[in-house]
Amino acid sequence: MLTISQLQANQKNAQLSTGPITYEGKAKASLNSLKHSIFSKDILAQEDEEASLSYEEHRQGIFESLQPYNQLQATLTEKVAVDFWRLRKVLRFEAGSIAQEQRSVNKMGFSCSYDEENRLKEKIEGLRDELSDGRRTLSKVSRKGFKGKQQGEPILSIIYRAAYDMYYESLEEEDLQDLRSNDIQYHKLIKILGVTESRFIKDLKDYFEQRIPELEDRIEKQQWALDDFYRTREIKRSVAALPSTENIDKLLKYERSIQRSILHNIAILHKLQGFG
Repeated sequence: MLTISQLQANQKNAQLSTGPITYEGKAKASLNSLKHSIFSKDILAQEDEEASLSYEEHRQGIFESLQPYNQLQATLTEKVAVDFWRLRKVLRFEAGSIAQEQRSVNKMGFSCSYDEENRLKEKIEGLRDELSDGRRTLSKVSRKGFKGKQQGEPILSIIYRAAYDMYYESLEEEDLQDLRSNDIQYHKLIKILGVTESRFIKDLKDYFEQRIPELEDRIEKQQWALDDFYRTREIKRSVAALPSTENIDKLLKYERSIQRSILHNIAILHKLQGFG
């Protein structure tokens, strides 16, 4: 039988909080048992501490977004958090598989591709050198009082090549050989061509004025070809780096099943919360 002092103590303690008494308070308190994920032990079985902390942060964000109100809603929210975590791991696995295949492809090498790349680069470089020579020579021959015999070896060499292109159809083979060798004096060049120097200079100017736009157009086309080569090579590498079709199919099926689970659980949760 209680003594008077014990009865008085019980009455005093009864005035203190004994937990939530409203429905809302009791519902919120019921979620305390899910303070830590009921699935975390399984989903994080092979994860390190950093990953565990990351998952808890991810889980907390899902709970704050979906706002479960009772134990059942919290369990559904937990499943959504787990599925999103799994989906992230699937995407990381997919990216890792592609990266691994890419490393394998790079080790295999593309010897033929590199040969083609070097060929295109050398072609462009040669055309650019010719374009630079042509512009420099045109600038000189366009000056008033230009005299070929006063020019140095680099310009004369360009002039001889231009003369060969301009007159090769009308010259004898012996004269063409002299032009190809550049082993003749400028005055002899004019004599072989059978034209006056003023006429030759005019022909040179016309030649380079026509040649320069042609070179610019060829360089542009070769650059397009090189750019297209790079794009094609990257596509081939990307395709080669993809996991096998069988593995991709399995991965995509698993990914779709996770996505369906997420949508399904969210739909049920919203219905329970009165949104659906």
